[in-house]
Amino acid sequence: MKLNPKNAFTLVELLVVIAIIAILIALLLPAVQSAREAARRTQCANHLKQLGVAAHNFENSHGELPPGTTGYVDGVWNGVTAWVQLLPYLEQEVIEEMATIQPDEYWDSAGPYWANEIPTYFCPSDDAKGRRIDNLNKTRSNYVLCYGSDVESLEGFQTQQCGPPDCDHETDGAFREREARKMSSFLDGTAHTIIMSELIAGKCDVNDGINCSPWDQRGVWSTPFMGSHAYTHRLTPNSSERDDFTYCPKPSGYDHPDIPCHRTHDSTTTNQLTYVAARSYHPGGVNTVYGDGHVVFHSDSIDLFVWRALSTIATGEPISAL
Repeated sequence: MKLNPKNAFTLVELLVVIAIIAILIALLLPAVQSAREAARRTQCANHLKQLGVAAHNFENSHGELPPGTTGYVDGVWNGVTAWVQLLPYLEQEVIEEMATIQPDEYWDSAGPYWANEIPTYFCPSDDAKGRRIDNLNKTRSNYVLCYGSDVESLEGFQTQQCGPPDCDHETDGAFREREARKMSSFLDGTAHTIIMSELIAGKCDVNDGINCSPWDQRGVWSTPFMGSHAYTHRLTPNSSERDDFTYCPKPSGYDHPDIPCHRTHDSTTTNQLTYVAARSYHPGGVNTVYGDGHVVFHSDSIDLFVWRALSTIATGEPISAL
């Protein structure tokens, strides 16, 4: 009697099937990752849209935008940021009330309000959510106010000796220290003026005195320092050039591949030129929101003249050039 051979895979056939499956996974994985990042970028743009609406609602209520920070009052730095002032328009009234301080109190007198995470202030492409600056217990964030085209002329809020009229914190952008902007001052047009963009949150959360000294305070919504709550258009998005600001970790400068920075001055220096670029983990660019509330994704390769022109409120660049 003749026996039928058993039906089965040979070892070679099994290896071929495994190899085919591995190739298919390798081909599909980038597409899946790309789709996920596209979804994260869309969510990030939606957050910026909400922030633009919140700024408009604030302006409707007060007749002007909030100042970037509230600045000096009677010689005391009362530096509550615009992100704090916008909280009631993001259904976060309770946290905003915690930040209420008296005019003669220093900016951090209110204490623990900054330990609260604000969901709208996070971009899901970054890992800022859940991280805090160690003993300060300050939560991170990923969105920054536009302070204009170049630098903040004097970072006088680093020292209590620098106040008006000695420190000029004027900018050519939508936000500035101490002084609020009216929408009527946007002579270039709100549809042609960027008011907010993205920032990769600093990676030094713990001041270890060696590699992270001090903390990297980029991306801290409650802190009134350049890079924490604000940025400028001196550099194009995701520039390989370093940000220049006071709280760059390490005296010799701190190089992170995505957020390089340089520190040439300390907290006792009054004449400081400071700037931080818009940065994100989205491939190829950053999201921005304009004064009229529309959101645009701008490429890293955008012309520097155009990028700077889009950050100014009243410098008269012809629209055709943009």
